[in-house]
Amino acid sequence: MHVQTCEDLEIRLLSGSPALASRGGVSILPASSHAARLVAFLGVHRGERVSRDRLVDLLGLSRAADPRAALRKAVWQVNNSTDGRFLRGTRTDLGLADGVRVDYQEARERCLGLLRRGFTEVATADLPARFRAQLESEVLGEFEEDWVVACRQEWQRLRLEVLHGLAEAELIRGNARAAVISAEQVVRCDPLREGAWHTLLSALLASRHRAAARQRFNELVDLLRDDLGVAPMFSWEELLEDPPRAPVTGLWV
Repeated sequence: MHVQTCEDLEIRLLSGSPALASRGGVSILPASSHAARLVAFLGVHRGERVSRDRLVDLLGLSRAADPRAALRKAVWQVNNSTDGRFLRGTRTDLGLADGVRVDYQEARERCLGLLRRGFTEVATADLPARFRAQLESEVLGEFEEDWVVACRQEWQRLRLEVLHGLAEAELIRGNARAAVISAEQVVRCDPLREGAWHTLLSALLASRHRAAARQRFNELVDLLRDDLGVAPMFSWEELLEDPPRAPVTGLWV
């Protein structure tokens, strides 16, 4: 299927493998792994022009009999899927056409905006369901190249900061159930993050699930003892007396 304008195109990286999609939701998947990696790399480096020699090395094309021909084939496969409107380049470099959207980049920018402004009621009001779903996703989960791993690690740090900030803000506003959901996602991904545990336990107590909170606190005690040989920074008694704290702000600037 051909897409008529580049503004209708989106690169989706917050999934197992990269995909091209129109705004109508019709996926356009590259036909080869080389084309998929080309889409992924240019999506991660949106706004940059990348030399063809660098792409040959990064995409593992140097092992091909004719590396430049292999790159041209990958470019052709991408352009053939998008009516030639997806890529822009010269004989020496390549980049995305203006207007091509990248889900990872948009989610990253929204996260940075929240962390700069703080988790105020205005800033967090009506966050799109799609963005909340993106916070549960990792970047290019099926790829293990060094440039993907570095990108994935940055996204992991960023999204966990945002989820923790949202949990604290929801707890302050009395939405303990939502705070539990957000904090659970953080401790699931980063079990040694005591601040998120504190938020989770406070939210469970605020939602009148004291038995569940005590069970999870014991889980934290065992985890820290077995993994680090230490006790939590707060006791059960302190947790019962500690009121909800102000929302996390400004952790990433």
